[in-house]
Amino acid sequence: MQFKIRYSLIIIGLLSFIIEGLQAQNGAASAYTSFGVGRIESGATIQYEAMGGTGIALPSEYSINTLNPASLAGLKSEGIIFDLGLRTSFTEYSHDTESGSAFTGGLNNLTLAFKPGEKWVTSFNVSQFSSLAYKINSETYIDGSTTLIDKNYEGSGGLSEVSVSNAYAVNSNLSLGLTLSYVFGKLNKQESYSSSVIGGDLTVDYGDFLQQMTVGAGIQYKLPLKKSNLLFGATYNPAVNFNTEREVQTSSSSGAGIIEEMEEDDYKIPANLGGGVAWMNNHGIKIALDYRYQSWSNINYSSPIAEYKDSHKFNGGVEYRRRKSRKLNPYLWRLGGYYEDSYIQVKGKTIMDRGITAGVGIPLRGQSSYLNVSFNYGSRGTNNNALITENYYGISVSMSMVESWFKKRTFD
Repeated sequence: MQFKIRYSLIIIGLLSFIIEGLQAQNGAASAYTSFGVGRIESGATIQYEAMGGTGIALPSEYSINTLNPASLAGLKSEGIIFDLGLRTSFTEYSHDTESGSAFTGGLNNLTLAFKPGEKWVTSFNVSQFSSLAYKINSETYIDGSTTLIDKNYEGSGGLSEVSVSNAYAVNSNLSLGLTLSYVFGKLNKQESYSSSVIGGDLTVDYGDFLQQMTVGAGIQYKLPLKKSNLLFGATYNPAVNFNTEREVQTSSSSGAGIIEEMEEDDYKIPANLGGGVAWMNNHGIKIALDYRYQSWSNINYSSPIAEYKDSHKFNGGVEYRRRKSRKLNPYLWRLGGYYEDSYIQVKGKTIMDRGITAGVGIPLRGQSSYLNVSFNYGSRGTNNNALITENYYGISVSMSMVESWFKKRTFD
C-alpha cells in the first residue's frame, strides 16, 4: 500500500510540473490582479478550500490546517503528515460586447507536519501568496493632444511563501501558535503602445522583485459540551512593507531596448485580523464559520480609476465523516461557500467575489491517508461602469499522506 501512495504522489508531482509549464503558478486569470501585489490567495490546503476556505477554529486532527498555526496542536497522528496540493482554474470573462476565457493552474501547497514533543507540533509549508495574470487592451491620449493610440497592459508572476509554524497545547482545551514566513517573488508588468503617430511600437517592461519576513499568531479554544465541542479561533498577521527592487526595460520598433533602474512602487499589505467559530459532534459532523478583516483604506494607492478600501471576507463550510468500516477509513464529504467585499474599488464600484465549494476525501486502504478533491464555482466583478465580470471554475486535488517515521517498530 505504501508503494501505491508513493506512486500516486509521484504522479501528482509530475502533473504539477506539467501545469507549471502551461501557466506559471497563477491561481486564476483576472484583470483585478493588476492592482498591488495581485490577488492574495487564501493559503488553505485543499481539504479546507472544499469547506469554503474556512478553518480558523478547526483543529488539524489528521490533516494539516494552515489557516491558524494554533490548529496544529490538535494533530492526532503520531507520524509525519505530508500534504501536496495542486489546483486548476478556468475563467470566463465578459466586458460590454467582448468576452474571453483563460486557463491557469499550479502548485497550491507543499506541507509537512510532525510532533517533536507531546504538546508541541511543527510544520513547514510552501504555498502561493499572491498571483498576477492579466491582459487588458485599451486606448489612451498622447500627452498634449487629442490623438488616441492603442495601449495594452499585461502582467504575470506572483509571490511565494515559505513558512515554519509551531503550536503548543497549553492544556486539552487551549492551544497557541506562531508562524514565521519569508514572502518573495517577482511581479512582471508590461505596458505597450502602438501607433504610426509614435513611429510604431513602444514597450515598457517593469520587473519588481519583492521580499520580506513576516510573522503571524493564532489561538484556539475548545469548549466541551455533552456530546460535541464548540471551538473558537483567532489569527493576527501584522502589516507588511515589502523590500522592492525594480528594473525597467524599454524597447521600440525603431530602436534597441534600454535597461534602467527607476523608482519602485511602494508595496504594502495591511494587518489581517481573523476570527472563527466551529461546532463538532461525535457523529462526524463539522460546521465552521470565519470572518477576516483588513484595513486597506490606510494604504496609499495612486490610480486614476481605482482606490483601496477596507475588506471583509466571510467563509462557511461543513464536513461529514461517514462511520468507519472494518477495512477503510471514512469518506469525508465537504461543502462550503464564501463572500468577499474586497479591498478594490474601481470607478466607484466595489469588486465583490463570491462562490461555492464542494469536495470529497477519499480514503486509502490501510492508511490514515486521503486523496482530496475540491470543486468550486465563483464570480467576481461587474459589467456596470464598463467593468469586467469574471466567472471561474476550479478543480483542485491533494494527497495527504501519513508516514510513521517516528514510530518504534518491534520484531519477533
